[in-house]
Amino acid sequence: MMLIGVIDKLPVLPLFFELIGIAVAWWFIYGNLLFKPDR
Repeated sequence: MMLIGVIDKLPVLPLFFELIGIAVAWWFIYGNLLFKPDR
């Protein structure tokens, strides 16, 4: 929990991690849920 508080105080890192999370979520949805040929 302490690490999250430290990261939250830095101005750039939370936005950076949020963008990474959104990108990974979109990649997962695009690759595994939308266009899975063997489904």
